[in-house]
Amino acid sequence: MALIAIHRLAPAAGFDVLREVSQHTDTKLHLVAQIVIAWVLGQPLPQPVGQELDAAVQRRSA
Repeated sequence: MALIAIHRLAPAAGFDVLREVSQHTDTKLHLVAQIVIAWVLGQPLPQPVGQELDAAVQRRSA
């Protein structure tokens, strides 16, 4: 929900972003979701996850 609200993505696109970040960073999907929730609550994003998250959102927004 956080990605959907922050980046104004469709629900399916929000899930696709999480899945892509998981695949491209070799991080379990549930851990990516936890990292995004922690980010929304004020914690910094780990660099590889943050970079891939930005790239995946841009791909969906284009």
